[in-house]
Amino acid sequence: MDEVEEPTEEEDELRSDVEIVIRRGDDSLRTLTFRTDQTDAIRLGAHVEDVNIVAPYANVVIGPGQEATLVSPVNIQCDKLTISTRKIVVEPSTDSTDQRTAAVVLQADEFDGGVGSVPVRRGGVELTCISERVLGYPWIDFAATPVFPDDPGTKEALHRLRKFVIAFRSHGKGRLARFRKKLEHSRMTKGPGREILNAMVRRRILTREQSMYFLDAGRLAELTGVTYVDCMAGRFPPEAVTFVRRAIGMEGE
Repeated sequence: MDEVEEPTEEEDELRSDVEIVIRRGDDSLRTLTFRTDQTDAIRLGAHVEDVNIVAPYANVVIGPGQEATLVSPVNIQCDKLTISTRKIVVEPSTDSTDQRTAAVVLQADEFDGGVGSVPVRRGGVELTCISERVLGYPWIDFAATPVFPDDPGTKEALHRLRKFVIAFRSHGKGRLARFRKKLEHSRMTKGPGREILNAMVRRRILTREQSMYFLDAGRLAELTGVTYVDCMAGRFPPEAVTFVRRAIGMEGE
C-alpha cells in the first residue's frame, strides 16, 4: 500500500471543515461532516439560513435571482462575496427561540454583484458588513470596523471567545447548544482556545450535559459584557477583554 502523504501547512489552510446539521421532526439532530477546499466558489443559492462560513481564501456566491433572503444567524467570512441578486432581505428565523441570535455578518475583502437597493431588515435583525476596503452604496449604512486590542495574545483570545459563542444554535426549550466534539475540536481550541473554553465552563457560561454544551446567554452578558449579537459583530467591551486576559493568565482573578 502506498504511503499517504500528510498535507502541508499551506495545503491545510486551503481546506475547510463542513458541517451540515439536519433537525428531525422529533427535535433530534443529525450531523453530516466532511472536508472541502477553498479554491472553488462556495455557492449558497438565494435562500441562506443558519450558516456559518469561515473561508478566508474563498469566493462565496449568493444567488442568482431577483431577491436573496438571509435568515439569521448568518456569519460569512471570505475573500470575495458575490451577490447575484438585485435585492437583499435580512430576517429572523421563524423559530422564536432564535431571536437572541438575530444577526447577519458579512465580512469580505471584496463585495461584488448587482445589488441595487439598500438591504431590507425585518424583525430587528442586525446586519453588519465588514471589509478592509471602504464600502459604498448599498452597504455603507451597515459598515463596521471591529476594534481589537493591539496586544496579539488578547486579540487572538477574543477571536476564540467569538468562535465559541457564535457556534451555538437553538436546541429546543429556549436553550442554545452545541455538540461537545465540535467545541473541543483542535480547530476550535488551538492557541488560547482551550484556556478560553475551560474558563467559560469554570465560570458557568457553558455547562456540559452528556454530548452537548449549553450556553447561558445571561451569564455570558454578566461576565463578559457581550451578547451573541455583539460577538457576531465583533464588539468587545472592557469586560470581555478582562475575561479573556484572566483566562489566558495575563491578569489575576
